[in-house]
Amino acid sequence: MLTKNRIEYRIYRQSIRKYSHEIYRVHQITFEKIFINSNNLSSNHSTSFNPFQSTIIETVLSFILNPTMNSFISVLFISMNIFLVSAHVPGKLLAHDRSIVDCARYKREANQHTCVLAPFSTEGPYFLPDDLERSDITDGQTGVNLDLNLKLTNAKDCSPLSNYFVHVWQANALGHYSGVNENNPVGFRPSPISGERFLRGYQKTNEEGEVNFKTIIPGWYFGRCLHIHVEVYAKNNTDGNAVNYIGQLYFERDLPLSLRLVEPYSNNVNEITFNDIDEVYVRTNGNETIVNLVPQESGFRTDYIVAIDPDVSIKYDLIEI
Repeated sequence: MLTKNRIEYRIYRQSIRKYSHEIYRVHQITFEKIFINSNNLSSNHSTSFNPFQSTIIETVLSFILNPTMNSFISVLFISMNIFLVSAHVPGKLLAHDRSIVDCARYKREANQHTCVLAPFSTEGPYFLPDDLERSDITDGQTGVNLDLNLKLTNAKDCSPLSNYFVHVWQANALGHYSGVNENNPVGFRPSPISGERFLRGYQKTNEEGEVNFKTIIPGWYFGRCLHIHVEVYAKNNTDGNAVNYIGQLYFERDLPLSLRLVEPYSNNVNEITFNDIDEVYVRTNGNETIVNLVPQESGFRTDYIVAIDPDVSIKYDLIEI
């Protein structure tokens, strides 16, 4: 016989899968620990909390277990993300200021970037290291065409970085990723479940530090606003111990309102999440990597300069913020 708390636990498991796939696994382990302690559910998970987190968890549990507060449970889950979400946070892993280098000092005005060391973000659970080297990554996926032009530069002197490997991946118009189990993401860098690799690919930067991808504007899914993942490596591999940059490119806040009026985006049944309520966007300075869309004959193009420190590489780990 299901107790009231066990029913709440099942509701939690169903709803948390829909909320922000990038942070799903961290929430799952943490909240299973919470419910294990309160409902005596059996599990092998082990999670430790600092005093601040323990205080917050106790407070949240007092609300969750209060019958009059059940309608607020999902809101409480989302608010917990303030201190439980895993992400690469500017200043957390890399010591640097956020001042802007004036590229004119080096007579490289064309390489002027909008931020120093483009904000590090979370890789999320949908990266597949066996993507294909190609410019056109659409693979039959339809949507609003996007000509994505990226230029990789050295944040210290605005010089272009050639012979670097830039990987991109994104959701399709309906909010789905290729080749992965979206319904039950486990950790990061999962094993693929199919040979599909649509909207995934990588390119090697030319002497001007440039790569081009033919893609579409991505769709939205629950908990995440429109975004495209970007990773940079100095070598032609996807070694998680030597990543030069992990980031996400974003779009103007209200763009989904226009997209949902046209096919195939009109068939996207997911609730729209706007930039300002996407925790990954908010916590990783997503406002600094919003792309500018320029209309062209078929769709749009965007040009974005990604400035990084080529002397820095990081190990991709889950970290606590």
